[in-house]
Amino acid sequence: MQKLAPNMILKSSIKYLFVGVAMWCTALHCAALTIGQARAAVLVGQALHMTVPIRAESPEDAAALCFEAEVFYADRKQDARSVSVHYEFSAASMAGSVQVVADAVVDEPVVTVYLRSGCQQKSTRRFVMLADVAS
Repeated sequence: MQKLAPNMILKSSIKYLFVGVAMWCTALHCAALTIGQARAAVLVGQALHMTVPIRAESPEDAAALCFEAEVFYADRKQDARSVSVHYEFSAASMAGSVQVVADAVVDEPVVTVYLRSGCQQKSTRRFVMLADVAS
C-alpha cells in the first residue's frame, strides 16, 4: 500500500477547508422562509384557489418576499396571465399567507403548483393535489 506524502495530505486538507468555509459563508447569506402545507379544495369544474402559510425568521427575510407560481392541470401548463399570486404578511407575527388563484376551471384529476419564493435567491416548492368531482 502506498503512503501519501505529508505535503499531499496538507494540500488536500487545505482544499477541503476552503470548500467548507465557502459553504459556510454561503449559508450565512441565505434567507430563512418557511413555506407550509397547502390548503385548497380542488374541484373539477371550478377554478383553483390555494392558500399556503408562510413564516419568516427575521425582518430582513420578510423585506425580500417575492412569489411566483406555475400551475399545471395534468401536464398542461396554465397561461401565466390567468394565474395570480398575492400574499399577506404581518411584520408583528412574522407570518402570513400566499394565495394562488388560477382562473381556468380544473378539468383534470391532477393539479400541480410550483410556488417560487425569493427575489434574488429563489427556491421552489411543488404541491401536487388530486381533484374531486364537485357534487
